[in-house]
Amino acid sequence: MIKPELTTIVKSILEQNYLSDEPGKTLMPLKGGEWSVAYKFVLDGINFVIRLSHTPENFYRDRVSSQKILVRQ
Repeated sequence: MIKPELTTIVKSILEQNYLSDEPGKTLMPLKGGEWSVAYKFVLDGINFVIRLSHTPENFYRDRVSSQKILVRQ
């Protein structure tokens, strides 16, 4: 479960960086994984996801797993 104080911090960060209250008004926690938390928000009618984790290794694994593997024959 995402702690309410974390949601407040994420809302503040989004509003400061986008200079708009739209992301904060539309901020919605997503069902999380074991190692990170994610939120959906809307900016200028476009849906975005922001994900936070304690360690950068989680993002590195995502990047590696999303790359196509080229096999030479």
